[in-house]
Amino acid sequence: MKKEIYVTFEETLTRTVALTVDSENELDQQVRQAYKNEQVVLSANDLTNAQYLINTPTTDTGWVEI
Repeated sequence: MKKEIYVTFEETLTRTVALTVDSENELDQQVRQAYKNEQVVLSANDLTNAQYLINTPTTDTGWVEI
C-alpha cells in the first residue's frame, strides 16, 4: 500500500574563511555583520552537507546524512 509521508530535506553550505575582527568588540556581531555585508558568500562550489528527516507516527530516526 502506498501512502504519502512528509520528509524535510536540508542542505547546508559550509566554508571556512578568515575574517579580520576587532578584539574589543563582540565577535558574534562582527561575524554576523560580515555575512550581512556579503563579505562571505556561499555558493554551489562550497561543501554541501545534505540531510533528511522523516517524521511520522511510526518513524522518527532524527536527521540522517545523505
